[in-house]
Amino acid sequence: MSEEPAGEIRRLEGHPWEVWCVAFSPDGSRILSSGADGTVRLWDVESGKELHRTSIAQWGAWSCAFSPTGTRGIAGGDAALRVLDLETGEILRRLAGHSGWVNSVVYSPDGIHALSGSEDETVRLWNTETGEQVRCFEGHTAGVNAVDISADGTRGVSGGKDNVIRVWDIESGQQIRGMEGHDVRIWSVAYSPVGSQVLSGSQDGTIRLWDVESGTQIRQLGGTLDTIRSVAFSPDGARALSGGEDALVQLWDTATGEEIQRFGGRGGKIYSVTFSPDGRFGLSGGGDGIIRLWRLPE
Repeated sequence: MSEEPAGEIRRLEGHPWEVWCVAFSPDGSRILSSGADGTVRLWDVESGKELHRTSIAQWGAWSCAFSPTGTRGIAGGDAALRVLDLETGEILRRLAGHSGWVNSVVYSPDGIHALSGSEDETVRLWNTETGEQVRCFEGHTAGVNAVDISADGTRGVSGGKDNVIRVWDIESGQQIRGMEGHDVRIWSVAYSPVGSQVLSGSQDGTIRLWDVESGTQIRQLGGTLDTIRSVAFSPDGARALSGGEDALVQLWDTATGEEIQRFGGRGGKIYSVTFSPDGRFGLSGGGDGIIRLWRLPE
C-alpha cells in the first residue's frame, strides 16, 4: 500500500448489517470479518474485494479469527464454533459443547487449539483438528464476552458480564487470578504480545491496563469515554487501539495512557478493532456494515 497520511484509506463493503469482528491474516494480505448477517467473509486487503463468504449461523456470527498460518479460520455465532478452510470457504468441522452464544474466539499460537468464551459463563479450549473439547474453565458468574491468549500460549484471559477479568492457566484449567475495577460489563480484553500486561475495555467507558503478575491496574488510558466495545495491542505492545459506541477509533500510547490520534466519528458503533501485523494500519468494523482500513501515524 502506498504512502498516505494518517486516516481512512479503504472501505470494504458487503455486509448488509453490523460487522461484529474483524481480523488481519498473519501476513497482512487478507481480512476476515463476521457480523449480524451470519456470514464470515474473506477479503483481499490491496484491492478491497471480497474473496468468498461462508454462512455459519442464522442469527449472527459474533467472532472470528485466523490460524497462525493463515490457512484456517474459526468463527462462532450460535452455541457452536466452525473451523473453515480459507482457501475454499468450506466448513471443515463444527465444535459443539457450549450451551449459549459464542461471543469470542481466538487461536492458540500452536495453531491447533482455540479458546472460546460464551454466554453459558464458561471459557473452553478446543482441539481444532479433531473438534474435541480439551478443557472447560469455570469461574465466571455471567456471560463471557471476550477471550485472548498469551503469546506463548500458556495463559488465557477472559472478561464479561460479571465485571471481572480472569486469568487462566491453559494447561491446568485453573484460574490464576481475578482482576477487578470495572463497574459494569467488560466487552473486550487483549493480552500484550510482548509481556505480562492485559488491556480491557468496558461499558463503564474506561480502557484499563493491567499487570497480570500482580493483578493490579497499571493505568487508565484517557478519561471516561462512551462504552468501549473493542481494544487491541499493537504488535510491539507500545500502542493500543480502541473502538466504542461513540463511533470513534482511538490510538493510544500504552506507556503514558495518552491519546495519539482519533479517527471516524460517523457510521455507528465500532464493534471490533485490530492492528495489521506490521503495526502500520488499523482495522475497524461497525454498525454501518463497513470495514474501514486506517493508516496510522508513525
